Order: sequence, then C-alpha cells, then structure tokens
Amino acid sequence: MFCMRCGATNEDDAGTCASCGGAMASPTLIQAPGAGWPVEPVNDSGRHAGVPPEIAAFRWHWGAFLWSWLWMFNHGLVALGFVVLLIAILGNVLPQIASAASTDAASSVGLVVGLFCLGLGICSLAISIYIGANGHKLAWRNRRFEGGISQYFQVQRAWHNWGVGLLVVPVIAIVAAILLPVFASARENARTASCQNNLKQ
Repeated sequence: MFCMRCGATNEDDAGTCASCGGAMASPTLIQAPGAGWPVEPVNDSGRHAGVPPEIAAFRWHWGAFLWSWLWMFNHGLVALGFVVLLIAILGNVLPQIASAASTDAASSVGLVVGLFCLGLGICSLAISIYIGANGHKLAWRNRRFEGGISQYFQVQRAWHNWGVGLLVVPVIAIVAAILLPVFASARENARTASCQNNLKQ
C-alpha cells in the first residue's frame, strides 16, 4: 500500500505511514458481481478516465514542472511537449537573429524580439506551472501503466527524484560559487597577516 501523502510503500495492513507518520487510507475496491469478496480496482490508466484517490491526493509534481517537455513526451502529451520545446528553441534562436540584424534596425528589431521572447517565456512558465499542478492526474489519464498504481508510483517517484535533483544541484553550485571565493580571500588575508607578523618579529 502506498501513502497518499509521501508515496512511500507500507504494509497492506498498516494504520500509519512508516515514512511520514500520516494515516493510511485503504485503496478503493470494487465489489465483484456475484461474489462475496472485493477485487482490485480496474486499471484504467491511459484511457482519460477517473483518477484513483491515492493519486489524486498528490497536488504538485516537481518532475513534471522541471522536466516539462521531456515529461510530456513520456506521458502522452506529445503536442503540448512540442509547443514547449518550440518555445525554448525560439527563445534561444531569436535573440541571435536580432543581434545579427543591421545596425540601423538593430534597436527596433531587438525591442520587438525582446518583447516576443518575454511573451514566450511567460507562456512557457504558465504551461510548466499547469503541468506541475496537474501532473499526477494528467499522467494517469494519458499514459498506460500496465502495473497499475504500484507501477505509477515507481515511475513518478523516479521523475520526482530527477526533478528535485535538477533543482538542488544548481543551487549547490551557485552557493559554492559564492562561498569559495570568500573562503579563498579569507585564507589569503590570514596568510598575509601571518607574513606581516613574522616580518615584524
């Protein structure tokens, strides 16, 4: 059984999650016609059908937000993925075209291209936010998971880990780029002060 809060795997009869401590909710079961016991829910992933409550409980998808167009290609949202990829390509190509324009028209062309690129950036961010906020529902509705909910959580956990890694690694690199020169400067100052003290003696 998977936790609806953190997605961690727990025993089927667990009352609380061993990872986050939250209360466990039993998955919705369907009563078999003419039988006295319930059976597992029908796997309707990839059929644009309803989303199981275990999946609908998750509100944000970092993997879908940070790896937007790759995530879309992998989850059946190919057209929307091409739109985001095209926006990214145009955002990189258009400024180069503007810089190669003639000197007389460079200022006006640069202004138009700059405004257009700003609009593209806003559109791309809006799509990424939409995908991040609805990623779990979109994934279940648009991609087939033969292993059902268990396979779904395995796949999305991998995307989540890569998404968080993509966010954390640049932050660590930026912090290191800021702190390393500071440490180097402090070390050099300490060495200079030590040398001056030695000369005075």
